[in-house]
Amino acid sequence: CGVDGTDYGMKGALADILSRADVRAFPFCPEQHALGVPRSMPDGHGGDGVDVLAGRARVLDEHGVDLTAKMIEGGRAMLAFARANDVELALLTDMSAACGSQVISLGCRFDSPRRFQKGVGVATALLLEAGIHVLSQRDYRSLERLRWIITSIRGRSSIYRASTRVSEPPAPA
Repeated sequence: CGVDGTDYGMKGALADILSRADVRAFPFCPEQHALGVPRSMPDGHGGDGVDVLAGRARVLDEHGVDLTAKMIEGGRAMLAFARANDVELALLTDMSAACGSQVISLGCRFDSPRRFQKGVGVATALLLEAGIHVLSQRDYRSLERLRWIITSIRGRSSIYRASTRVSEPPAPA
């Protein structure tokens, strides 16, 4: 979900997966929960979400306003929501200070040149710590594997439990 309330193309990229009767989607945006829409642009400063939770980094917006407490609040709400709904896999928007799962901005994304760092957002760090699997909406290779697993299982109710019994998909050509 974007700062302006858009989904950054999440539905379009996942329409085939979300249309399946054996897949349930539980939309939740930790930034929207804690900060509302529209909102300023939060970015990590001094580390990633793991560092924020440990008190070694902060989340600031483009004006320098400290959003750290709100981002932690939103992340905790997302974790509680995921647990309440027995979520097994969270598909999140990468490069977000809340939901980044592979890379996030290093400092303000409006600085030129924009800098990136490997790492996770605050909500992602909480989900991973709780054992909930996370995948980026931009991780096309993993999404393709997920599609293959889902279509190979046919009729099984749990993607995660069944995925360990399915052989690897063929390598891309």
